[in-house]
Amino acid sequence: MTRWQVFDQLCGILRARLRGTPPQLPADLPWEQLIQASSYHCITPFLAWTLRGHHELDREVRDYLAAILALNAQRNQQLTGVIGRVARALNAIDIVPVFFKGAAYSAGTVYPEPGLRFTGDIDLLLPGGRAPDISKALTTAGFEAEEARLLVRVKQPYLPHFRDAATGATLDTHREIAPQQWHSIVEPEGFAARCRLVELGGARVRIPHPTDLVAHSIVHNQLKDRYHERGSVQLRQLLDLAFLCDRHGSEIDWVDLESRFEKTGTASVLSTNLHFVEALLHRNVPKFKCPPRPDALDLLRTMIEHPRYQRQFLMTGWLAQYVAQLKAKPLSALNLLNPKTFGPRLRRLRSILQGKKW
Repeated sequence: MTRWQVFDQLCGILRARLRGTPPQLPADLPWEQLIQASSYHCITPFLAWTLRGHHELDREVRDYLAAILALNAQRNQQLTGVIGRVARALNAIDIVPVFFKGAAYSAGTVYPEPGLRFTGDIDLLLPGGRAPDISKALTTAGFEAEEARLLVRVKQPYLPHFRDAATGATLDTHREIAPQQWHSIVEPEGFAARCRLVELGGARVRIPHPTDLVAHSIVHNQLKDRYHERGSVQLRQLLDLAFLCDRHGSEIDWVDLESRFEKTGTASVLSTNLHFVEALLHRNVPKFKCPPRPDALDLLRTMIEHPRYQRQFLMTGWLAQYVAQLKAKPLSALNLLNPKTFGPRLRRLRSILQGKKW
């Protein structure tokens, strides 16, 4: 099979599960490539759940997938406990944090089971003006501040990441949900009032409204991480959108969403991202005034068949970020001289050059 055919088979398995029908697995399915692709797209737990109980699976494949699903369910249970601890510590100083990205899906009821979505850091929105109070509260609650390995701080006021020694979970603290140029899309007027108040582990947390969750998902993945620019997608993000539509479709204000993207000249990003949900996962999506990118699927196929194009794009994008940062704050060039940053930078470079992009 070609790389595109493997990717299409993976999407077909996901589509079957979303329809509630057993997936059809060809006898010559290259499992090593399929699992490699699912790992790259961060959906192996969902793949494992989809294929659970499928009798045609090779024993090694079945055992591997079962282990992934069990371990991720255990991990997500730990993360939910950490979210509760964080919220209790912040509630004690009159802050009700807003959780978003994977933490919002863990605290909410978007996926059918808690172990189906792979989640990395715990992202939360906090008032930057209370940085000292927040640092003290989280440190008292047992979280360790992870100071950035920088000689010159790029953002002020500064809140470090925090790490939970017991679970290894990292808290990614934010003063805003997305960079300023997309602020009107993800945090428009009324954002805070629309957040849902959720009780979790005896604490109060806030989760963005489904409309805002869709907006942030697309901005973060397609604009900030530049998937749209390079003509690619992440299947985890498409599954997020699919389940948001399934669970909260009647609450999502698509007209308002398109208006937000139109104001920033990115309406085609919205329509193209939903076009991928429809084309790859066969979910019904709304129609927008701005049509999707006409060559979207052809470009995606090219990127999957020729991963060197993605490596070239990621390398130039990485360098462009440094140039933009230097223009905005020239003294940040001193950070390049800090030996403590050499390891992470080399790992990032190796990941770009050696990674097998799907």
